[in-house]
Amino acid sequence: MAANLPLTRANLCPLTFLDVPESAYSRAILGVYETTRVALLCDLYVWAYERSTQEYLAIKRDLS
Repeated sequence: MAANLPLTRANLCPLTFLDVPESAYSRAILGVYETTRVALLCDLYVWAYERSTQEYLAIKRDLS
């Protein structure tokens, strides 16, 4: 929750990893740990944020 504070303060959608496959997250973390390359983790964060944004906006639209 604390990681979403800067996003909500900037009036952006919060980030959630609810639908992120565990295997994708594990591979991204291992990529950083074993090779010190953050490209996979960056891609995963972008993908997760895009999904989170779509879901958040759909819920917000439904509540309106």
